Amino acid sequence: MKNQQDDDSNGSGLGETNKEDTEKIHQNFGMDRKNQEDNPLYWRSGMKLKDYIIEKKIGSGGFGITFLAHTKNHQKVVVKTLKKYERGNQQDEKNRDDFFNEAIRLAKCNHPYIVRSKSPFFINDFPCLVMEYIEGQNLQDWLEDNRNFLSEAEAILYIQQIGDALKYIHSFKPILLHRDVNPKNIIRRVKSENETEAILIDFGIARDVIDTEPEFTEFTTCGFAPIEQHYRDKPQGSYTDVYALAATLYFMLTKTVPSSAFKRVLNKAEKQEDDLLPPKTINPNISDEVNRAILSGMELFATFRPQSVQEWLDLLPQPKSKKTVKSSPPPHNLPQRSRRAPAPPPIPNIPVTQPEKLPSSPVTDWGLYVRTALMGAGVWLIAIAIFDKNLTFPPPGVVLIVGVILLAIALIKNRVPLEQKIYQLIISVVSSVGIYIGYWLNREESIDILPLIISTASASFLALLILFIFQLLINGDSESS
Repeated sequence: MKNQQDDDSNGSGLGETNKEDTEKIHQNFGMDRKNQEDNPLYWRSGMKLKDYIIEKKIGSGGFGITFLAHTKNHQKVVVKTLKKYERGNQQDEKNRDDFFNEAIRLAKCNHPYIVRSKSPFFINDFPCLVMEYIEGQNLQDWLEDNRNFLSEAEAILYIQQIGDALKYIHSFKPILLHRDVNPKNIIRRVKSENETEAILIDFGIARDVIDTEPEFTEFTTCGFAPIEQHYRDKPQGSYTDVYALAATLYFMLTKTVPSSAFKRVLNKAEKQEDDLLPPKTINPNISDEVNRAILSGMELFATFRPQSVQEWLDLLPQPKSKKTVKSSPPPHNLPQRSRRAPAPPPIPNIPVTQPEKLPSSPVTDWGLYVRTALMGAGVWLIAIAIFDKNLTFPPPGVVLIVGVILLAIALIKNRVPLEQKIYQLIISVVSSVGIYIGYWLNREESIDILPLIISTASASFLALLILFIFQLLINGDSESS
C-alpha cells in the first residue's frame, strides 16, 4: 500500500504534483530568498548599511523595525526603517517618501533633550533613519527596577525637560509632533553622580505615515495615546502630545499604566462615567495640584485639554532647580508630510457625544462671573468718581488703584483665549451700566444719557487697554519660558 511519500514522484514531499507546479514552487523559493536579502525583517548581524554595520535587532513595532549598529570607529548608533515596502505599490511608495521626509525633519532637530539624528539614506529602497545611541535605561524599565515611587520633584523635572523638547518640535513650520511619548521612549541618562536628565527618543514616524493597517492596537501604546489617535479622520495637534506627556507623568508617579482612551470612551458611553483612576488614589503622596494637572492633560476630548505643552506645564508646580535649555531655532519651510492617523479597529456603534468646545483652561462658572462682576464694579467706580465731583467717595486716584487691582484679579489669573477675556469684559460693562442706573435711581434723579455713554465708553476703553497690556505680558512670559 502506497503512502503519500511514495506518491511523491518529484521528491518534493508535497504529494502528487506535476512538473509545472514543481517549477513554480522552486521559483517562489528563489524569490523568497531574494526578498529576504532585501527585507529588513531578515537583516542580520554583520550586514553593512552604508557606513554602519548591524549588531542586532533591538525593537520591532507595528510598522517600524530598529537595529543596533556601529560605525567603523565602533561608535554605536540606532537604525530605524520600515518593515514593509513593495516597489510599484502606490501606497508603499507614498509611505516610503513620507517616512524619508519625516526623517529629514528629525535630522534638523538640535535640542539637548532630543536624540540626535543623522541624514537619512536608502538601502534596497528602504529608508533608514540613523540616531545616536543613548546609554541608560528607559523610564519604564528604570521605574520597574525600583521599589519606591518616583518623587514628585524628580518626576516633574524630567517632565519639564521632555516638555521643553516637545515645545521645540511643535514650533516647527509645519508643526512636528512626536505622537509616541511614553516612558519607554524616554531614556534616563546619567550625566554625573548627582545629575541625570531625560532624553526623548523614537519619534512615531513609522506609525504616523502609514494608514493601511487593519488594526491600530499593534502600534498604539495603550494608556498613553489620546482618543484622536484611534481615528484616521480626527485632527491632531500639540494637545495630542500633551495627553501623552500627562499620561507619562501619571505612570512615573504611580507605576501604573493609565486606562486607555479607547476603553474610557466606551465606558463613558455605557456607564456615563470615566474609569480613569485619579493618580492620587494610587499614590497618596501626590499633591492636589499635580493630581489636577494630570487629569486636565488627560481629558478625553482635545477641546478640554490645555492646547499647548506650555499651557499644561504652567499647571504644575515649578521644580526647585531647572537648567535653562538653549537650542538652535527650529528650521522653517520643511518638507510637508502626511499626518493622517491610521485606520481604527472595528468600533461598536455606541453613541458618544462630544461636549461643546470649552476654553483650554476652563474657569469655574461662579469664579468667572464673580470676578467679572468685581471688574465691572471696580471700573465703574472709576467712572463715577470722575464724572460726579460731589460724591463723598475716596479720591479718584485711590478708586483708580482699586479698580485696576480688581481688573488684574479678574483677568491676569485666567489663562484663557483673548476672545474669552473680551467676553468677560462685555459682562463687566453690562454690570457696570446696572450699577450706574441703580446709583442714579437711588438718588431719585433723572438719568442723563450723555454721561452714561461717555462713562461707559471711558470705562470700556480703560478695561480694554489694561486687558491688552496683561495679554502682552502673559504672551511674553510664555515665549520666554
